[in-house]
Amino acid sequence: MQILNFIKKLLPRIERSTISEDLRTTEKELSKVAIPSWASASEHFRIAKPKSNELQRFQLLFYQHFDLRRAVKSFSFVEDIARRLNNLLVNVTFLQSILEDEMEKDLITQGMTMRHAYILRSASNMSMVSRYLLSLLNYLYMVEAREREEVPNENLSIAKAEIAYVEKHFATFAQLFSQYAQDPETFRVTLENMPTALVSEKTRGVLQAMLAASSKDPLEEVGMAGFVGNPIYSVRLMIAQWQNERYESAKSKLKQLELRLAYLEMQEKGKNDPIVEREIAILQDRIEKLDYKIRETDHELGI
Repeated sequence: MQILNFIKKLLPRIERSTISEDLRTTEKELSKVAIPSWASASEHFRIAKPKSNELQRFQLLFYQHFDLRRAVKSFSFVEDIARRLNNLLVNVTFLQSILEDEMEKDLITQGMTMRHAYILRSASNMSMVSRYLLSLLNYLYMVEAREREEVPNENLSIAKAEIAYVEKHFATFAQLFSQYAQDPETFRVTLENMPTALVSEKTRGVLQAMLAASSKDPLEEVGMAGFVGNPIYSVRLMIAQWQNERYESAKSKLKQLELRLAYLEMQEKGKNDPIVEREIAILQDRIEKLDYKIRETDHELGI
């Protein structure tokens, strides 16, 4: 059962404040970086039609994995993402608001209920989605800039590790984004309907009988199986330092995304600016140093 496999990967005891701080970081990332950056990208690609093969490929892949019942008529998946980011932010805020009512100060994973697992998994996956959104947009700006260059400018590239990360996890991102950026009322009802049965090896038989009518357990049905978005629930890290590095990276990406968009707009007019190119490269170096520690931990955990 996926729900048991998920719980086995967790620390024996998780403080409620850890979950709360993780959600606060995700909320800041979304409201201050992802939402304004994707809104600008949506406006840009409405006017300047995408040219790269990579962006066209992601366009097809996104709608293969996104729940089309939640889609609206859009000119591109970039617009679909930009439109739904406020939903994601509201759902993150909702999870923050219910933590105190739903969980004790310390969560003992051996006594976790299905609802607890859903909340914890949602917080972890929302963290992944928020972080991924910034890497994805960085990637899209890079491939679009390359498509407009006669000679590729390596100063405008992003790290090979970030390219691999974006390409490897795009399908998973589309599935998770479909779930967590859904209508907030639907998300609330999904959580409220999640069973409160205890989950453990001792209750495996009871759980299997409860789920006999379904071919999937609840974590799978809501797009939560097989992915860990945040390592702080699985290993004992210096959590405050990890969260700070994550948000500092996000702030640097905000500045870099603004510059990459400005560079794309200059390219559309047949211009370039060495100063902007240099600033992008400087920020990329800072981002790579901050992301290195984060990715190193992710790699050790097999994320």
